Amino acid sequence: MTLDSGAEPPIITKNIVDRVKAKIDKSEKHDLSGVATVPIESIGIVRNLPITLAPGLTIHDDFIVVDYHKPTLIFSNQLLKKYGCAVDWNTEELKIPFNGKDYIIPVTMHKVKNKLEHLNGKRG
Repeated sequence: MTLDSGAEPPIITKNIVDRVKAKIDKSEKHDLSGVATVPIESIGIVRNLPITLAPGLTIHDDFIVVDYHKPTLIFSNQLLKKYGCAVDWNTEELKIPFNGKDYIIPVTMHKVKNKLEHLNGKRG
């Protein structure tokens, strides 16, 4: 899972969607040129996808689906805000209040130039 403070829609790669056998709605596509160095269009959207982060902590959201060789799940600001998440970079923790309990998930910060730069390119 990636937390991306600059991402607007939550994003998931098709290989993960295929693995969990979720249905992709191909009627809705998004231009993701703002998240990649090359023009990117999504394959579609997966609606109300359950994501289990810890025992007792399953969230549901719509994820934009892209084709990318490396399994990737990107949580956007919009998704983090929806669940009242808070990142404490001093302790490197993501706090998610859910059903009356605070879940703490360890995080590490990495500077990544572009997570999706090779989406439309050929891999060697």
